[in-house]
Amino acid sequence: MKYIPVANVITEEDDAQAVYEVVKSGWLSKGKKVDEFEKRFAAAVGARDAIAVNSGTSALHAVLAALDIGPGDEVILPSLTFISTANAVLYQGATPVLVECDPKTYNVTPEILEKAITDRTKAMIPVDMNGLPVDYDAILALGRRRGIPVIADSAESLGA
Repeated sequence: MKYIPVANVITEEDDAQAVYEVVKSGWLSKGKKVDEFEKRFAAAVGARDAIAVNSGTSALHAVLAALDIGPGDEVILPSLTFISTANAVLYQGATPVLVECDPKTYNVTPEILEKAITDRTKAMIPVDMNGLPVDYDAILALGRRRGIPVIADSAESLGA
């Protein structure tokens, strides 16, 4: 059986040189290259701003903390996702509420999310599975109507 890696290691000389230059600069987490990356990323996804973090887990955790989500709060997320989605909720002391996904798209739908909303629901985290974004127009409309923030977990769909 052939091994299929989840990610490939940098093998191009110019990429390796770019990594070396960043390490040599002493600015690994915040510097000229990170600023450039944030600007280019924001432009690529049509956002006003972007903040680089070390992982999708950290990104989700930061957003949940910024929303002051904590013990006693519930956050709705799909049962089909990488464990980091639930872990970020647990890091805040909140309760992940797992919902089933549409069997054709493997994504949550507004109807599925709405059935799980309670008075303790403080956020919803739809996850774009396998490069297929959820129906954000409909899910954002649900969030606005119910006063519940929607946190997009698009780690698997950037550029889609």
